[in-house]
Amino acid sequence: MSQTVLLVEDDRWLAECYLAWLDGFGYDVVRVQDAQTALEVLDDRSVNLILLDIMLPFANGIHFLNVLSSHADLMQIPVIVCSGMSPKGLEQQYGVRAVLDKAMLTPALMLSTVSGVLASETV
Repeated sequence: MSQTVLLVEDDRWLAECYLAWLDGFGYDVVRVQDAQTALEVLDDRSVNLILLDIMLPFANGIHFLNVLSSHADLMQIPVIVCSGMSPKGLEQQYGVRAVLDKAMLTPALMLSTVSGVLASETV
């Protein structure tokens, strides 16, 4: 059974790239463009990992992390931030498992990060 990744990215081109990479790695990907829709998805289905952009329309990724951390069941879902602009301290404050810089991101880096975080969650 494949693992499900919730991809929260508003840039259509980047989202399509990430979707293709993750799908190629065998992950089931649910793609949304904003934090509110991501929260609605989390109400309806279970996901194994969230790949989150910070700069989103309406409510940004930090707001999403705040809401996530206020729910005991949701705060257990591992989050990888993938953004061109990420505030420092996300790992300590919100338990973010990794922060990836969009400008430096490659399919291999995404695969190793996603698979590494998911592997550490199943131990």
